[in-house]
Amino acid sequence: MKILNFTNQNNITKYITKHQSFKGKRNDSKCCEQKGSIPYGVYIPSEITIQKNIQDRKFQDFLNKKGKVTIEEYRDIEKNSPAIILQARKFIEKEAKDIMPPEVNAKAAIAIKNMLDERFKSTGYTLISMGTSPASITETMQAIGSEVIFVPVSGLNLYINYSFTPYNGHNISRYPNISKILKYLEKKGVKSKKEDSKPYVLTDFCITGKSLSTMYDLIIEHNKVPKKSIKRSDIALLLYNAREHYLEKKSNSPLTKEDIKLIIEKIVQQNIEKIANVPHFHIDQKNERPPAGNIDSRKKTDKKLFEEFESFSQPLARAYSLCSIHEAIKLLDKKNPDKNPD
Repeated sequence: MKILNFTNQNNITKYITKHQSFKGKRNDSKCCEQKGSIPYGVYIPSEITIQKNIQDRKFQDFLNKKGKVTIEEYRDIEKNSPAIILQARKFIEKEAKDIMPPEVNAKAAIAIKNMLDERFKSTGYTLISMGTSPASITETMQAIGSEVIFVPVSGLNLYINYSFTPYNGHNISRYPNISKILKYLEKKGVKSKKEDSKPYVLTDFCITGKSLSTMYDLIIEHNKVPKKSIKRSDIALLLYNAREHYLEKKSNSPLTKEDIKLIIEKIVQQNIEKIANVPHFHIDQKNERPPAGNIDSRKKTDKKLFEEFESFSQPLARAYSLCSIHEAIKLLDKKNPDKNPD
């Protein structure tokens, strides 16, 4: 059977009009009773529909994949399936109209990365990103080259009186998830290393600053990181400092004051949670059930618990992350035309 590759209805009509009679068993009036009917024995696949179905399946596979979007995954999509980037943009515009545009997120990631790269150019640095609030920005930073450790913690500001000593009934052993987080950080390399001069930059979004201060103190106490080796900063302050850094260099900042205000607004509204591939982590095991959106730590080994954390992703957040990385790469290529002469 001959398979014909028609791409539109006009071609089909022309073919049928030309072949009104066939040789063989079906050479009769019933074969083509009306002009434009399809002759018996000819199968006409819809190439456009087939390609669309294949592309839709690829996009769904991308959305359902576990874990954060890496630069390698982005490069593969950009080269082999660029339509996925357009689908991702349409998907987030349809599903989340109240979030900040990916290009704003991308500008924030580039601005902070450039500032920290310049500030720590002699030693390098490791960014420790706390919880979901800064995650959409720091995920993009990781994809474009920053070293980032994501800390699974939420609601730490409620437990500012943590201590490793049993005075006042605030022994940290009462909150085993905190110990698990600090051990997790140690496994990721957040510990005292005399031979390692690379500082840590700890960041979160602050309203009271209690979460950031508590984690800072605990890392120093439990992980034995010297105070001089760890810096802490609110993500909003990093954004404003990054903008000032550009202005001091008398170069155009990719980040406007309006962009920063929008990011802060979306974090406060908790809209950022929709576009972050970093979940909440319920630190207090006294509750029977963790709040919605938190990882449940009950009856799980540390290994299983943090494997779940590291593989966590949500479709909308993956689509958003892909678009943010794409926007960041476009901005970086624009600044480095030699890398992309075409």
